[in-house]
Amino acid sequence: MHYKIMMPTILIAVLGAGCAATPESIPSGPVSPLLYENLSCEEIDLEMRFVLEKRDALYKRQRGNRTRDTWLNILVLPGVGAATSNQEGEIAEVKGKLEQLEREKARCIREAAEKEGADEEDSSTDS
Repeated sequence: MHYKIMMPTILIAVLGAGCAATPESIPSGPVSPLLYENLSCEEIDLEMRFVLEKRDALYKRQRGNRTRDTWLNILVLPGVGAATSNQEGEIAEVKGKLEQLEREKARCIREAAEKEGADEEDSSTDS
């Protein structure tokens, strides 16, 4: 009786061992706040697009690795999927860059709003 209950649990645990992580589960890596602080708002937009494209490509590759690892674990030998490559380090770095770029983008938006407010104040005093 216990065999029928425990076998699926053991099988799931063994098959999950050695699989590449999902891209969404990989935490962001550390990125220096100085990396983007001297970029203009336009340059930040361009860099963000470039990093998003890189992230999407890495996510696609990582998902493929995860699928391949799962099939290797099922068809060949449990745990053999751990020997395949994955992009965890690169994904963590890209996520960290995106977080830093989002902070810089928020700074750009704040600065633009402050400048717009100052311009409106100047034009109202001119009248």
